[in-house]
Amino acid sequence: MPTNYGFTSLNANTSVVKTPVAGGIKGIVYGRVIDIILDENHDKFDLYGGYSGIGTVIFKSVKKPNIVGTQEGAIALPYFTNIKNYPLLGEIVPILFLPSLGIGTNTNSVQAYYLPPTNIWNNPHQNAYPNVTPLPDSQNKSYEETILGSPSVVSNNEIGINLGKTFEEKSNIHPLQVFEGDTILEGRWGNTIRLGSTVKDQNPWSKVGTNGDPIIILKAGSNPNNTKEAWIPEVEDIDKDRSSIYITSCQQIPIKEVLTDYSSYTSYHPTLPDQYVGNQVILNSGRLLFNANSDHIVMSSKLTTSFNAGKGFNFDSGTNFVVKTKTTIRLGDKGAPHPLLKGDVTIEILSDLVSEITKFVKLFQSSPSPYLTQVIAAAGILVPKLEALNTELKTTTKSSKTFTV
Repeated sequence: MPTNYGFTSLNANTSVVKTPVAGGIKGIVYGRVIDIILDENHDKFDLYGGYSGIGTVIFKSVKKPNIVGTQEGAIALPYFTNIKNYPLLGEIVPILFLPSLGIGTNTNSVQAYYLPPTNIWNNPHQNAYPNVTPLPDSQNKSYEETILGSPSVVSNNEIGINLGKTFEEKSNIHPLQVFEGDTILEGRWGNTIRLGSTVKDQNPWSKVGTNGDPIIILKAGSNPNNTKEAWIPEVEDIDKDRSSIYITSCQQIPIKEVLTDYSSYTSYHPTLPDQYVGNQVILNSGRLLFNANSDHIVMSSKLTTSFNAGKGFNFDSGTNFVVKTKTTIRLGDKGAPHPLLKGDVTIEILSDLVSEITKFVKLFQSSPSPYLTQVIAAAGILVPKLEALNTELKTTTKSSKTFTV
């Protein structure tokens, strides 16, 4: 009985196309990508293994583009399993020939696998080189010129070639400036991760501290107003980059675009954001959303929690809003002098006062005017009662914690 599941099934249902490039299958060859399968909408999705073929490229030899295994090109699979860095059309990838799914029946069975795109332009945005045509003088450098410090550079102008179905080339994507010891991951759109450190006086976060103090910077979108040529590296700018996260150890981050009104403080004044030195996490963007879809949002601080808002500070709750404090709550100003009234106590005292006055008025109305004995007696009861209520109004109705202006 044939096996229809597991790796055996995957082997049986995956098309392994053996199309060695001219020159054999030994060593590394270089292929120019002419097509890539990214989803089920590709017309060759089923032909090359369905979902197991995602990332498959169709390529032609750079050296001999007209001599390939098929008329349309050869195929290669991604080499890495857990890092996806698929090439664009026109980019050149190194091709390795390594064991394929067929090694179960033939130990010599091989498949082409590709490595990440060759860094021809030394730019994270795109490195396509689709046609072998004469280059302008500014980019046509000999090997000797290149090693002597005259490297080829990518033009700041969009080249207008077909890089894919949805990829739109941009002329303002800059690589990150690298400092000694950095490990950097760059996407194609100015989205980067820097595992860096303090390098004294060489970047915005190295004004203080010691060389080697670690820092992590995540950035989604560079400064859109950077007008320098695309090949000139840039350094992160927390105020100008679109969104970023800084995880620091001993650095001072020069962030300026932040509200810093600490006038409500009487003590424990927070250090200004651009003056603080130490380990902290900074999230900076046009908008921040914190959403816990099944549990709590918990905020904790050893000193204080500071909030600054330019337009307002709103709370919306479907149930309760509770503020608990051991000392005072002041509304309107840090020195608000007027204690708020206790609602239930105030109502009880005033209700009692109204009741006693009502009794007195009714008694006065029902007594014959020549005879005031009953009125005098009632007044004798009411006067001390009113004095007692007056004392309670001054003492028990006022809050001992919450004050307002």
